[in-house]
Amino acid sequence: MKQSHVKSRLPKLYDVQKLSALFQYPFEGDRFIAWIDEGVTQTLVKAAVPGQNTFVIIGPEGDFSREEIEESKVAGFVPVSLGASRLRTETAGVAAVHTIQLINQMQ
Repeated sequence: MKQSHVKSRLPKLYDVQKLSALFQYPFEGDRFIAWIDEGVTQTLVKAAVPGQNTFVIIGPEGDFSREEIEESKVAGFVPVSLGASRLRTETAGVAAVHTIQLINQMQ
């Protein structure tokens, strides 16, 4: 953060957790769940609001089940796409954080 001179927020990255625990996590801000599905037309880049706290859940290899997505919706998470490219779990989190960083620079 010091080297870049422009980043004002340190992203919080959490260890792997059970999905049900993430749904219970207290958080004020926008909640998204990255999901690869033809029905998901909203992208993170268009859904995220500059300057807003943003919580993005990245799924396991093989993605989330439809049941998990339905549970996430009940918990207030909005399914979003991270773009047209299929990403590995390890890189999807980095891509999501970078997307939010770019959106915040547009303020």
